[in-house]
Amino acid sequence: MIARSWKWILLACAPFAVVADFMEMGSVPVFVLSALAVIPLAAFIGESTGHLARHLGPSAGALINATFGNLAEMIIAVFAVRAGLLEVVKASLTGSILGNLLFDVGFSVLYMTGYDPWVILIRCSMLGKPLISHWTRILILMQAISTTIHLFPTTR
Repeated sequence: MIARSWKWILLACAPFAVVADFMEMGSVPVFVLSALAVIPLAAFIGESTGHLARHLGPSAGALINATFGNLAEMIIAVFAVRAGLLEVVKASLTGSILGNLLFDVGFSVLYMTGYDPWVILIRCSMLGKPLISHWTRILILMQAISTTIHLFPTTR
């Protein structure tokens, strides 16, 4: 029973995070409670995209999983950009890129155990090129937005 309700238990941390912020208990308790509350949201998003994928078929399901796979990260990035924390968003994107690359390459090497090391190297390099190209464009766009914001500050 507890194994099925862990998401609901962690989701209960969200109102406690709001209360901790309202009572000015400090940034560490608010951060910890907020981080614990985000975990089940990511799990719920993953479950819902899985259910949608089963009903819509493999092509539409793959598109939905790719679109909403990083939804929690994107929501956090939107709030960070609105707060002016562009360096945090760039660091988060860079960490996501490196994590995905390391996971893909590591899984590929594990899958190809027993193959010639040069074959593994060539296949892993082909795997990373589109991903690096895609994320490079995103980082360039983020830098352009950052530069534009600093060149034309808004007055409030």
